[in-house]
Amino acid sequence: MMIAEPEPTRPKAESPRPSSSSFQLRWCVGLSVFVIYVWSETMNSSIYTYQRWFKESNASLHLHIIDNTTTSTSIDLRNSVVEAASSEIKKSKSTDETPRENKSYNMGKKKSNATMIEANNGVKNKTVPQLIWLLSFPNSGTTYTNKLVQGMSGTSTATNYGQEQSGYKSSIPLSPNLPNGPFLRYPDGNTSKYLLTKSHCTGYCIRCSPDRYVLNAERFESGCRSGNHLVNGESVSSKPAYAAELVKKVVHIIRNPFDNIVARLHMQRKNWVNHGDHEEYLKLFVNNRTGFRRWCTFLAYTQVNQTAKAKQLDNFTKQLYAVSPCAAEFYRYTQWHNYAIEAAKDKPVHTLFYENYTENFNQTANELLDFLELDVVGGPEESFQPGKQYPEYFTEDEQYFIANLVRHLATNETWGLLKHYFDGILEDDELDSEEDVEAPEETEEQTDEFDKLGDDEDAEEEDSTVDKSI
Repeated sequence: MMIAEPEPTRPKAESPRPSSSSFQLRWCVGLSVFVIYVWSETMNSSIYTYQRWFKESNASLHLHIIDNTTTSTSIDLRNSVVEAASSEIKKSKSTDETPRENKSYNMGKKKSNATMIEANNGVKNKTVPQLIWLLSFPNSGTTYTNKLVQGMSGTSTATNYGQEQSGYKSSIPLSPNLPNGPFLRYPDGNTSKYLLTKSHCTGYCIRCSPDRYVLNAERFESGCRSGNHLVNGESVSSKPAYAAELVKKVVHIIRNPFDNIVARLHMQRKNWVNHGDHEEYLKLFVNNRTGFRRWCTFLAYTQVNQTAKAKQLDNFTKQLYAVSPCAAEFYRYTQWHNYAIEAAKDKPVHTLFYENYTENFNQTANELLDFLELDVVGGPEESFQPGKQYPEYFTEDEQYFIANLVRHLATNETWGLLKHYFDGILEDDELDSEEDVEAPEETEEQTDEFDKLGDDEDAEEEDSTVDKSI
């Protein structure tokens, strides 16, 4: 019997297996790359969160963190595996995508068009949105403007004042490289290319020595980048908090000066109520015309304002001080807007008049969001409640003198923005700076009331929360 020999050249059915195994190996390596990448990014986030928590506990955490808080160990491991995977892929002439480390991946976070900035320590290693200042003299609509932008755009705004973050013992900054601010009003909120950032700058304190509010442009601009924040429940000041180069645009809010100054007393009263031991002030300076005029007389009587009149002002301004109720407040108001315009001179500026929220809300809101380059995704968080107007708090003569005081102190640019508030008051009938202005006499009864007042311990502080009522 003859037995047939097997054909030596015929391949077995399983012969493609080596090629399939190689293919599977390459895919396994690729999958490993992806898993390690996700793991390393997850660890990065955990490390940063733990580091921030540890810092807030006043501990010292020494982690070797480089470039976007990625550890060198995870980088070395990831790069080694990627290199091996790339070699295998090249050998097999695969048509897969470019290796992941050369691409930008969102990893579930909202991508923002950010700019590389340099922190105060000179290290460029963190990206943050570009800032748009929201500049306003206190009590002129800052809080409502913030809420409007957040509601209509679905993005968070920022502030120089970290204590405005609710529920945090220590303020959380926008970036770890900017520990002194600015701060997101809602730390978990979305951001966009530009971040609207609240600042009252400086020079607005009500009862303070002249060196606090008689300023120069450089000191004012530095104040626009300064603020305060909480560290373990304690307020800490920062001057300045961040570099001027981070600010790309400016929104400048302006309110009728007469209404703005009266609203300042209303907020001062709220501060006294919150402080809990200013009953004498609350009884004397009530929320009506009499209380406001008594407040103006009190400010003129106090030593800090007498010093300002004697040493810091020219003779014509001193005379206008004597006949203008709350003259020092109008001085601070006018000077503040002078320097706000100067601080923003090299940047795109959007001027927002507070009264336009009442006169043409939709146009005012849409123009603001266009300037911020934000899309409208919803409506405002709350409807606008117009602030009251107080022309009756001043006599016609007083309005005339105040108009002359503001015109005398204002730069041409500032006056161009303010003069419509004095239509029908000043016209072309301005006082000559050589004219003598007769001042009224103070009564002994007024000064006796003021002598009975205790010290206002908070009078010297520039309160960053002064405009929360509007």
